[in-house]
Amino acid sequence: MKTMIGTIALGLLVSACAGGRGAVPAAEIQSMSGDQIGVVYYDGVSGMGGATKIAQEYCDKRKAMAGGKTDGGMAPDKTVVNFTCK
Repeated sequence: MKTMIGTIALGLLVSACAGGRGAVPAAEIQSMSGDQIGVVYYDGVSGMGGATKIAQEYCDKRKAMAGGKTDGGMAPDKTVVNFTCK
C-alpha cells in the first residue's frame, strides 16, 4: 500500500514538473525496483536536480545515492541516472 501511494505521489510530481503543457518533463522515472530507481533527465530542460528530487521522494526517509550516469541514446540531451536508497 505504501509503495502504491509513493508511486502515485511520484507520478504527480513528474506531472507537475512538465507544467501540463505537453512539454518534456524535467525528469521522469525510467524504472523502479526495491531500493533502486532509474531516473531520466533532459539537459535542455533541467539538470541533475530534478532527477535527485524524484529519487529522494522514492527513497522516502533514506538517502538517494546517485550511481552511474548513462547517455539516453537517441535524444542527445537525455541522461539516465541510477539511484540506490541507503
